[in-house]
Amino acid sequence: MSFSSQNSMDSHSAPTSRRQSSIARAASSLRASAASAVSAVEEQIEVGTIGGTALNTTCNVIGAGVLALPLAAHNAGLGWAIILVIVMALVGAFAAYVIFVGCDRSGAFFLNEVFAIAVVGRPVAADERPIAIPTLKGSMAPESPLISQQPRGSTVAQTTPLTPAERASGFDNRCPEAQCPQGATAVPVAKEEPAADARKPPEPAPKTVSHQSVPEGEKRRQQMRLTLSLLIDIVVFCNNYAMLAVYSRVIIDSIPPVLVQFLRVPHSSIWASEEFWCIAPGVIFFGLTSVRNMAELKWSSILGIATIMFAALAIVIEFGRFGYQGDYTPNDTRRVNTWAIHGTFPATLATLTVAYSYHFNAPIFYHELEDRSPRKMMQTVAISFPTIGTTYLVVAVFGYLSFGDHVADGSAGGDVINNYLNTNTLINAVRLGLFFHFACVYPVMSVCVRHSFHRFALTAIGRREEATHPDMPARVPRAVIVAEAFLIVATACAFAYFYGNIGQLIVFVGAICGATIMLTVPG
Repeated sequence: MSFSSQNSMDSHSAPTSRRQSSIARAASSLRASAASAVSAVEEQIEVGTIGGTALNTTCNVIGAGVLALPLAAHNAGLGWAIILVIVMALVGAFAAYVIFVGCDRSGAFFLNEVFAIAVVGRPVAADERPIAIPTLKGSMAPESPLISQQPRGSTVAQTTPLTPAERASGFDNRCPEAQCPQGATAVPVAKEEPAADARKPPEPAPKTVSHQSVPEGEKRRQQMRLTLSLLIDIVVFCNNYAMLAVYSRVIIDSIPPVLVQFLRVPHSSIWASEEFWCIAPGVIFFGLTSVRNMAELKWSSILGIATIMFAALAIVIEFGRFGYQGDYTPNDTRRVNTWAIHGTFPATLATLTVAYSYHFNAPIFYHELEDRSPRKMMQTVAISFPTIGTTYLVVAVFGYLSFGDHVADGSAGGDVINNYLNTNTLINAVRLGLFFHFACVYPVMSVCVRHSFHRFALTAIGRREEATHPDMPARVPRAVIVAEAFLIVATACAFAYFYGNIGQLIVFVGAICGATIMLTVPG
């Protein structure tokens, strides 16, 4: 637009623009700036593609739970385990769809916020609350019908002082109907009272009343939303933090035999000790945990999926070569439970809720998806879940048939890889591959743990609105990310060092946290 045409437009609109409130103009400018900032952040966040999100989903779901599936098959019976693996895949996919729809309708992108809004209701927007109108005396009058009937966003023009005639008439006629902005009208004003007697003490100043008060009912709903949100955040945090400890424990158990066989490292060497492999992976995990969002982990997800597929293939190859491998003692025969239901049956359900659970990260993946919609997001589930279910069936069936009831031996700790001999070359290659797998999947889980931890911290210091903002991960300073990553990784590795049975830990976490995240919350 040329300068002359701009001047011409300004000259025609001058009577109206002079009457616009300076506060309204400032608010409009602030809204435009905020919208521009949010748009810039969105461009950085929405970088996920269908393929990249499917890779992250697959890598996030396939984790340490796959190693405990042969034990799950033993606990439920092989036949029931096959059925449960398929059924739980369908249940998990449907639960993910429910969460995606919840995100789309609520506008929230953290599982705790989606759940709180679904149960309590959406927060009342500021412009939907009752508005108190100040009078000339500075007190707050009830909401005016003139204001309540205005379209949202309209303003009442009052910029110049009242004339003596207007003071006498009791009406503000500075905004004739023909020149007022749309929806604005003449506003009745109170007549000024005579000056008070100088000897009379001044009246106390009126109490300050919020321009937009929060109804009492909304305050109660806010508190309920906060309580539910914190409860789900605690469940998600405990579930994911326990999985970080499981990943660390698998590495502690797997790498020393690899070094002894391939590099001829002595058993007594520090390089083959549990202490070293408790600390060394933590250094790698710390760097990967410091990423800002999930989309940055796309290429690590590809490597993570490839390594777990290699582990499943190795289990099949070893079964094809040797068949039953649990004959640790003479005359030891394979004992396989096919359909008998025992008291350990519920443990299989708990294990599978952990094995399929990624629903704590589903809102974050959904938020990062470009041009997101529930239908588009389900395309990522359609790619990832059949792959995951097939892998689980292979590991559960062939792992259990390879060792029978020995998968429940205490020395195995619920990890089928520990049932193989330490001198098995192919399995040692799998153990090495698992290190790279967990190096890839660990940050996907730990980033979620870090998000939960950061929301805890913001809520504790009274910055709840910032904690629940959907773009919170993009706004965290890098120094804070590094500090949180160090705290999470260091404590998880220490926990893994002192607790060694991943089978028990998976069942315990699945029964409490996994079932809540995958079944209760979406339901």
